[in-house]
Amino acid sequence: MSTPGPRKLHLPNTTVERLALGYVPFHWPELGKFAFQGGFSVKPPWEGFKEKKWYATELRRYEKFAPLVQPYTDEWVEADCIAALVPDADGQVFTVHINGVKLEKLSESGGLRRRMLLQKLPILVTTCAARLAGGGNMPHGEPRSYSVSLDIKPFSR
Repeated sequence: MSTPGPRKLHLPNTTVERLALGYVPFHWPELGKFAFQGGFSVKPPWEGFKEKKWYATELRRYEKFAPLVQPYTDEWVEADCIAALVPDADGQVFTVHINGVKLEKLSESGGLRRRMLLQKLPILVTTCAARLAGGGNMPHGEPRSYSVSLDIKPFSR
């Protein structure tokens, strides 16, 4: 039995408009290959682990992410969109926003900040292409997690 391919979603690119920034954001140079240069994964927490400490945290992450792929949570999907990397007040940590939804702190924040400083770029909201992919079930029945890939160059440590 062949596995069906992913459903290609079209997400409106309203990330920046929904943030109501009041200025033109910095657009990071895009590579166009989505080779997981930056990003993270989101997996719906398994019901059997409700008693675990981390269950509530994982559920919150998934509940914030889920509206971006509604109503296709039971299918394998891919969607290209625009992400905004929003710095905190000190410019130390960036959070990822897609269509106005704040998803997660970027683990590569330190590297991104260093690169911006080295290139004498302002530490403002940075936008880049992004891809959401995953969902549905794998052939053996386990739910597939979602990946959020950010189209930015690798960070040197």
